[in-house]
Amino acid sequence: YSLLMVACLLPQSLHPADTLAYVGDPLETAYTLAWNAHALPRGLGALVDSPDLFPNSRPWLLGPHRLLSSLVAAPVVWATGNAILAVNVAMAVALVLAAMGAGNFAGGDM
Repeated sequence: YSLLMVACLLPQSLHPADTLAYVGDPLETAYTLAWNAHALPRGLGALVDSPDLFPNSRPWLLGPHRLLSSLVAAPVVWATGNAILAVNVAMAVALVLAAMGAGNFAGGDM
Protein backbone atom coordinates (compact mmCIF):
# COMPACT_ATOMS: atom_id res chain seq x y z
CA TYR A 1 0.00 0.00 0.00
CA SER A 2 2.84 2.37 0.80
CA LEU A 3 4.53 1.83 -2.57
CA LEU A 4 1.24 2.35 -4.38
CA MET A 5 0.66 5.57 -2.41
CA VAL A 6 4.14 6.86 -3.34
CA ALA A 7 3.54 6.06 -7.02
CA CYS A 8 0.11 7.72 -7.06
CA LEU A 9 1.36 10.91 -5.41
CA LEU A 10 4.25 11.65 -7.77
CA PRO A 11 5.89 14.26 -7.81
CA GLN A 12 4.58 15.14 -4.36
CA SER A 13 6.07 12.01 -2.82
CA LEU A 14 9.53 12.86 -4.18
CA HIS A 15 9.59 16.33 -2.58
CA PRO A 16 7.14 16.21 0.36
CA ALA A 17 8.71 19.16 2.19
CA ASP A 18 7.92 21.73 -0.50
CA THR A 19 5.39 20.28 -2.97
CA LEU A 20 1.59 20.26 -2.78
CA ALA A 21 -0.94 18.75 -5.16
CA TYR A 22 -2.23 22.20 -6.17
CA VAL A 23 -2.61 25.67 -4.69
CA GLY A 24 -5.84 26.20 -2.78
CA ASP A 25 -7.23 23.76 -0.26
CA PRO A 26 -3.83 22.20 0.57
CA LEU A 27 -2.52 25.64 1.55
CA GLU A 28 -5.52 26.22 3.79
CA THR A 29 -5.02 22.77 5.25
CA ALA A 30 -1.33 23.53 5.89
CA TYR A 31 -2.28 26.74 7.68
CA THR A 32 -4.95 24.98 9.74
CA LEU A 33 -2.65 22.11 10.73
CA ALA A 34 0.15 24.53 11.62
CA TRP A 35 -2.21 26.63 13.73
CA ASN A 36 -3.59 23.57 15.50
CA ALA A 37 -0.08 22.30 16.23
CA HIS A 38 0.82 25.74 17.58
CA ALA A 39 -2.29 26.09 19.73
CA LEU A 40 -2.91 22.52 20.96
CA PRO A 41 -0.34 22.67 23.78
CA ARG A 42 -1.81 25.99 24.93
CA GLY A 43 -5.34 24.64 25.47
CA LEU A 44 -8.78 24.88 23.89
CA GLY A 45 -9.04 28.63 24.38
CA ALA A 46 -5.94 29.23 22.28
CA LEU A 47 -7.15 26.76 19.67
CA VAL A 48 -10.41 28.57 18.94
CA ASP A 49 -8.85 32.05 18.91
CA SER A 50 -7.02 31.70 15.61
CA PRO A 51 -5.97 34.91 13.84
CA ASP A 52 -7.76 34.16 10.58
CA LEU A 53 -11.10 35.81 9.74
CA PHE A 54 -10.29 38.74 12.02
CA PRO A 55 -12.26 40.51 13.65
CA ASN A 56 -14.65 37.58 14.14
CA SER A 57 -14.38 36.07 17.58
CA ARG A 58 -13.42 32.40 17.64
CA PRO A 59 -13.17 32.02 13.85
CA TRP A 60 -11.69 28.52 14.21
CA LEU A 61 -15.22 27.30 15.00
CA LEU A 62 -16.54 28.64 11.66
CA GLY A 63 -14.29 26.63 9.34
CA PRO A 64 -12.91 23.15 8.95
CA HIS A 65 -10.81 22.50 12.03
CA ARG A 66 -9.26 19.16 10.93
CA LEU A 67 -8.61 17.88 14.43
CA LEU A 68 -7.92 14.27 13.54
CA SER A 69 -5.39 15.10 10.85
CA SER A 70 -3.87 17.65 13.24
CA LEU A 71 -3.11 14.87 15.70
CA VAL A 72 -1.13 13.09 12.98
CA ALA A 73 0.51 16.25 11.66
CA ALA A 74 1.34 18.02 14.93
CA PRO A 75 4.46 15.95 15.72
CA VAL A 76 5.76 16.67 12.22
CA VAL A 77 5.16 20.41 12.65
CA TRP A 78 6.78 20.38 16.09
CA ALA A 79 9.82 18.45 14.87
CA THR A 80 10.40 20.27 11.57
CA GLY A 81 8.37 23.48 11.62
CA ASN A 82 7.24 22.58 8.08
CA ALA A 83 3.46 22.66 7.58
CA ILE A 84 3.71 21.50 3.94
CA LEU A 85 5.55 18.36 5.03
CA ALA A 86 2.94 17.85 7.76
CA VAL A 87 0.09 18.01 5.23
CA ASN A 88 1.81 15.46 3.00
CA VAL A 89 2.54 13.11 5.92
CA ALA A 90 -1.06 13.34 7.17
CA MET A 91 -2.38 12.63 3.67
CA ALA A 92 -0.02 9.68 3.23
CA VAL A 93 -1.04 8.19 6.57
CA ALA A 94 -4.72 8.66 5.72
CA LEU A 95 -4.33 7.01 2.30
CA VAL A 96 -2.42 4.00 3.63
CA LEU A 97 -4.87 3.50 6.52
CA ALA A 98 -7.83 3.80 4.12
CA ALA A 99 -6.29 1.21 1.80
CA MET A 100 -5.62 -1.14 4.70
CA GLY A 101 -9.16 -0.68 5.97
CA ALA A 102 -10.62 -1.32 2.53
CA GLY A 103 -8.53 -4.47 2.23
CA ASN A 104 -9.83 -5.72 5.56
CA PHE A 105 -13.41 -4.78 4.71
CA ALA A 106 -13.24 -6.65 1.43
CA GLY A 107 -12.00 -9.71 3.24
CA GLY A 108 -8.49 -9.51 1.84
CA ASP A 109 -5.46 -10.68 3.73
CA MET A 110 -2.71 -8.22 4.53
